[in-house]
Amino acid sequence: MSKAAAVRGARTPASRVHTRVNAWPAADRTCPHDCAHRHNTPTQHDRAFEVVAGWCRLAPSYDGCLESVEVSLEANYILHVPRQVDPQSLLVLTLHGYGSNPEEMLRLSLPALGENSVVASLRGPHHYYLSGNPTATETQAVGYSWGTRRHPEQNIRLHHEIVRGVAAQLRARFSIPARRTLLMGFSQPVGLNYRFIGTHPEHAGGILALCGGVPKDWEEDKYQPVSAPILHISRSEDEFFPAQVAQGFPDRLRHHATDVEFHLIPGAHRFPSKAEPLIRAWMARVFQ
Repeated sequence: MSKAAAVRGARTPASRVHTRVNAWPAADRTCPHDCAHRHNTPTQHDRAFEVVAGWCRLAPSYDGCLESVEVSLEANYILHVPRQVDPQSLLVLTLHGYGSNPEEMLRLSLPALGENSVVASLRGPHHYYLSGNPTATETQAVGYSWGTRRHPEQNIRLHHEIVRGVAAQLRARFSIPARRTLLMGFSQPVGLNYRFIGTHPEHAGGILALCGGVPKDWEEDKYQPVSAPILHISRSEDEFFPAQVAQGFPDRLRHHATDVEFHLIPGAHRFPSKAEPLIRAWMARVFQ
């Protein structure tokens, strides 16, 4: 095999086909770089090959598309387990907002949910230094997220796999059925949770959405009917989801969901700690 053909990772598109010397007629032009290749036009060499450190090899090609490989991913969460787990216990998966962490989300969620539920606070798969300084020390704060708008399909798929994996593991561990599973999120994961229940309606018995939005494509037929009740709480001074936009969420959600409860309460884009009475009353109705 020629040195050029032995280069690792080299790809040979149809427009750059090459072969060894003995496969070409003698009249063809020999490569001036003595790379054991012949080319049928004087300009083909420039298109197909480059000289690196004295050797002639296939020039790299880039078609503008990322290639991919599937790898396993370890999903992390922290767990609150009540003193007693019985047939009336709930399993709650609570997801933090952009730049936050599972410890903070669990601290905020427990007062609203009560101590008697099994609560798993999931950690977003993407992380970064909150300071934005790549030379930050280990003591500097790290934030987690569920992705960006740059790669929506990948982020949606990853979110769904994490939620399904954690839910399956904990339902088996505590013998809690899907109908007594509550999927909860603040801010960024709210839309992802709606996509999840619209795609996998059998995996949760209720959706609790806090200060988040409804997916732009929610009205499309790719989502299934959702029988799980939804409680959506927005805030009047939310800088990311303005009140005039949020007020349209109930009608939009009802395009696929049959049981939607919506509240617009005072405040900015913060976890609505004062909404505990609303949340407790809704949970009592849905999971009685």
